[in-house]
Parts: sequence; structure tokens; C-alpha cells
Amino acid sequence: MKKGIACSVLVASLLGSTTVMTPLMTIPAYAQESRIIEPTNQYSTDMITVVDNGTGAIDASSDLSNYVNLDDFTINGTFSLGSNSDGGVNSIFFIGDNTTANNYFTLYVIPSTKKLGVELRNASGGQMLSNSNVTLSEIDFTLEHKVTFTMSGNNYYRIYLDGKKVLEGNASSGFTNGVIANPNYMGFGIGSRSTGQNNYPMTGNLKDFELYNSAIDENQIISYHLGKLESVIYEHSSVYYKDANVDRIQDNDNLDKLVAMTKGSISIRYRVNDSNSGRMSLFSISNRDTSNKYIDLYVDPSQDVFGLNIEGTKDFVMPTSSISRANRTVKDTAWHTITITKDNGSGKGFMFYLDGVYIDKYTTAVQEGFFNILEDANAVNLGFIDTSGNVLEALSGVVDYIKAYDEILDTSAISQEHTLTTWQPGQEIDMTNVIKTETENLFYQGYDDSGYRIPSLLKTSKGTLLAAIDKRQTGAQDYGNIDISLRRREANQDTFGDPIIVTDLISNQNSPSSSAFLIDSSMVEDKETGRVYLLVDMFPESSGLMDSSQLTTGTGYTKINGVDYLQLFDTEGNQYTVRPENGLGYVYDDQNNKTEYTVILQNDAPYHERGSLYLNGDYKGNIYMLKDSPDKGELHVLNTQYLWLTYSDDDGKTWANPVDITPQVKQDWMMFLGTGPGVGLQLKDGKLAFPVYSASSNVGGSQSSAMIISADGGKTWTLGESPQENM
Repeated sequence: MKKGIACSVLVASLLGSTTVMTPLMTIPAYAQESRIIEPTNQYSTDMITVVDNGTGAIDASSDLSNYVNLDDFTINGTFSLGSNSDGGVNSIFFIGDNTTANNYFTLYVIPSTKKLGVELRNASGGQMLSNSNVTLSEIDFTLEHKVTFTMSGNNYYRIYLDGKKVLEGNASSGFTNGVIANPNYMGFGIGSRSTGQNNYPMTGNLKDFELYNSAIDENQIISYHLGKLESVIYEHSSVYYKDANVDRIQDNDNLDKLVAMTKGSISIRYRVNDSNSGRMSLFSISNRDTSNKYIDLYVDPSQDVFGLNIEGTKDFVMPTSSISRANRTVKDTAWHTITITKDNGSGKGFMFYLDGVYIDKYTTAVQEGFFNILEDANAVNLGFIDTSGNVLEALSGVVDYIKAYDEILDTSAISQEHTLTTWQPGQEIDMTNVIKTETENLFYQGYDDSGYRIPSLLKTSKGTLLAAIDKRQTGAQDYGNIDISLRRREANQDTFGDPIIVTDLISNQNSPSSSAFLIDSSMVEDKETGRVYLLVDMFPESSGLMDSSQLTTGTGYTKINGVDYLQLFDTEGNQYTVRPENGLGYVYDDQNNKTEYTVILQNDAPYHERGSLYLNGDYKGNIYMLKDSPDKGELHVLNTQYLWLTYSDDDGKTWANPVDITPQVKQDWMMFLGTGPGVGLQLKDGKLAFPVYSASSNVGGSQSSAMIISADGGKTWTLGESPQENM
């Protein structure tokens, strides 16, 4: 087999990052920049403080003056508890006045009920924070966790655990300002309440606590939670092998980074093609000139095991019994994340984690070192072992990423690393805070004398529900007289309003089922401006993708002096272009001469006159109508599919004249570049994105998915790469 050439790499550079067919969950877009605000005070930095029923707790009262009369406040810290069955309140942090009953703030855990919460009580004992605890039934509090509480006075408070916001509520006061007038104790691991009251002693470990006299932003909070996840020394992503017989990939240029590792961690997210496959390598280093000299991280779905094999030393296998005890499995084709950590010294060794949980460990008779054990390694192998010129344990499947760290990842970091694959099929979902509303039929067969398909449902920042759909007036098929209809319900309303026709193109008067049409809407809100975008496929008069022989490839645009202009054609095939000006399109011939033709490009909603063609003021049909009828255009567009974008600045009440973004995103080889119907998304950096899929003239045989992205609030769009491009 050929090695060293990335013939099988599956790359998808979407939204500025590289990924590969990731699981159907959102990848957290964590900020990677260093934190800006320095802590006001720090405690137990880079060391563990052991607390036993309050004994050994940290008394920080000498720093109280920094936190008097505060409106805003933040605490970051790392903790673990001694038991999951303790029914008492374990105070992680406490500040208060012990001369007044119930006048304090505490961040606490009740292990037996899995509650994480806060209390902020004024001098009268009144609670100043709403809905101030959350039940985290899946959390093992005996493992190490990172926690943050942040508060903006008279505004909000938020709690984060292991990189996720788990609780948010309203704050009806400042932090200590006007609430705890004379605090006389501050500490970690125990409180100090008035005489005779429970001081909420903790049993467990504390480390790396930071206090701020401000409400720091989420990027800074997540930077704390990422911690050692920022210590990546090696990374490779997006490797796909459709079977065991395709070319294999090596990354030998980065060998030195790996063989220098004496300890650290390695994480791999992967998926296999067949759950009955035998042992397959996910990642290995080897001496390719010698037989059986390698270190191999492998999975064997058929036996439901995985492990790390240091050939000639020991195969550190995670048996089925250990995996099933943790309620996990690798005997399937689901996505999985494996992390292995290695530390040196007495009682230390390899620790194994799968999909967010600890599986087992090897701490006896374990050789010192990690990848440096194989001193004469000369190959880094992705999805196989290269030994003496032979390919062993060839993977059939996908490796989303491999990351090596020069730090021992703690359980908090591993929990974040495994976010995408922690849920297991069959696992009961916590429905405690789920509300099911009464069913309301918004669109149904016969409603407004039409059929309906392909919904898009969006809740805006103002709480308005927008429900858009294809209004199919001539049948359920994917062509004909199809408009985009929308109903809306504002936050203070009980029912949806009457339908709003967003767009309605011209129809064939002789045969309404043969019309220009719009189909497959998708919506997204720019939360920075409140503008709601609606993306839709547009077809000139045709049967759309139901008969692609009527269509052709291309964008339907030509570039002149760096500007894209819509193409028009006459019955003899002569080409023209449309030059927009003040809502009208002036038609030029192929010699760049202005003709007497004009086209309506902008008119009143729902834009029924869009595309109407005039010659010296006389109606000459519509450029989107191609077949015999009174509205057939003397000039017409290229018969291909277009992508139109409209928007609303009033929460869906009215919609702007659609903009044709086809030339920005569609490529000449494409016959089709359409929406992935439903909703788009907005990233943390403000970028807007819609899913799309594309096809050449072989529409029924090969289709590819991608995203279109806007970095300027929807003004311009670019097409991201498709996972299928390099297959």
C-alpha cells in the first residue's frame, strides 16, 4: 500500500476551521485567546487543599476589603468532593456576616441530590437570586470539576461547570452592595454563620481559585475552564478510510513532538464503518524498518474493547467488563472519544476514559515514560501500523481528530474534550425542565386551499415564533406554483397570526403547475442586530430537480469589470446582461450596448412582478418564464437554480426585496446549490451560516453538503468546503 500521500483525507474547512462529518451536536466555539483581566486574589494555586468536614478549609478573611460594596463579582475554582451520598450542604465558597442570621453568599453542592447552587441573602434573610440551583444528575462530584459563578449586579448571574453554562437567573441586587453590609468572614470549604447555625462544611479537595471584583466575560471564563486543553503539542484531523484497502496516511514531520513525550495525554475522536470489524489501529508510532516495534492506540468493535499496546512490553487493554460497567460500548458505528493519560511515579500509570467517563487504569508494572519509550520510532501512522513495510490493523472509518497534550488532563478537561460523544443511545434524557406546549396546527393540507411542505421554525431574541413553509398551490410535488408563507406569534400572544406571503413569483396562466417557484426555506437571526434572514431556492419555470434534464449547470451570471451581472438570452441564444439601477435592471447586449429593455428587480412585497420585462414601456413577459404563455419572456434567464436571500427587521412582519446571492456562492460546475431546509446558525464570533447541498448534472447520483458563511452581517457570503470534496 502507498503511504505518506493524503489521498484519503476528508477535509472540510467550514467556518474557518477543519473538521470532518462530526456528530450531530454543536461543537463549542471556545475562545483561545489569553484572559485579559487579572484576578483580584488567588488561592491554592497549583496545589491541592484537602478539606475534611471543614477542617483544613481556606480562611481568606484578610482579603475581605476587596469585596465590600460590590455590585459585580466572579469566582473560578476547581473542586472535588469526598462522596456522592453526602446529604449536607458543602460550601465551596462563602462570604458573610456571622453576627446576623442568614446574611451571606455561598456557592455550594449537595452531593446526594446532585444540586449545584448559590444563595445570596440580605440582612433579613431574603434571597436575591432567582432559581438559584440546578440538578446535575449525571455528574460524579467525586471527580475533579471546574466551576464559575459570575454576577452583574441588578442584572444577571450565571454558573458554569466544566466549560458549560448550567444555570442562569436574575439578580435583584448587587453582590455585597446593599446586601451584606458588614461581612466579617470569607473562605473556601466552610462558612461562618451566626451562632448555632450549620456552617456548611465541605469534604473534598480545592485548588486554583480566583476571585474578581468584576463580572468577567464568557471568553475569559471558558479560558479558565479549558485549562490544560490549551497545551496541545500535536494535532491531526480529518482522516477517512472507506475500507481497509485504500492508501494510508502518515505524519512523520511531527514525530519529534511525540517521541519527546515522557508523560501527558492523547485524545482521539473516531467512528468505525462496521461494528463487526476486528482490531483496528486509530493511531500509532512505529519503527517501520523493523518488525513489531510500535505503540498503538486501537479499538476492536467485535470484542467491545480498546486499549494501548506497547509491543514487546504490554497490551494495556480496556476489557468489555470495565467498559460495560461504565455504561459505555465501542461495539457500534457511533462516534466515540477516547482519552489516555500517562503519569510517572509510584502508583501512577495509564488512565483510560471513554465518552466522558473514567473506564479503568494500569498503575502496577508500568514502564516509566510515554511515547518516548519507543526511542527509535521513525513513523507516525494514522489509522494503521507501519512495521517492516507491512500495514497492520488498517482502520475502516473516520478519525475526526487526534490531539496530544504535554499535560495530564484532569476530569474537567476530559469532560469538555468528550462533550460531543458523552450521550449514549438508550440513555434516559432529563426532561425535568422541558415544557410541551399544546399542539397547534399551523399549516395542513387544504389550509388556505393549498398543500404544505418543508417547514422552518425560528424563535427570535424577542421571543417571537416564526414558522415558514412552502405553500404548494398546485400539488405536493417539488415544483409548480409554490410561494413562501409564514405565520408568527409574538411572546405575549397565545395564537399565531394569519399567513404572511413572503415571496410569490409569477405563474403560468395556461398551466399553473408550470411556474417560476421558490422552495425550501431556512431562517437565521443575527442576534447582534435582530435582523432575521430567510434563504430560499429559486427556480425559473421548470420542474426543478424533478426533471433535471430541463436545467443546466452554471450560476446564470457573468463577470464584467469585476462585477457580476445576471445573464439573459433571446430565442436565438444571444446573450445579454442586466445592470441594476434604482430598482430597475437595464439590459445590455453582448457588445456592451444599452438596449431599450428594462427588468423589474424591486417592487412591493410579495414581489410578484419581480422579473417583469419591458421594451420601451411595453410588457414583454417575465425573464423567469420560459414556456409558452402570455408571460413567456422575450428574454429569459439561464435555466438553472438560484439562491435568494430576504430579511426582516421587524421580527418577521415584513420582508425585504430578495437578493440573489447565487454568484457569491454557486460554482460553474453546479447545477444545484440549495438550502439545507430548517435553520441556520450564528457563531460566537458573529458569523452567520446556512447549511447547503450541491450537485452537478448528476443530481440523483452524487450530492455534497457544505455551509455558506457571512462575516459581515449577511451582506456577502462565501461557500465553505464540502466533506466530499477530497474523497
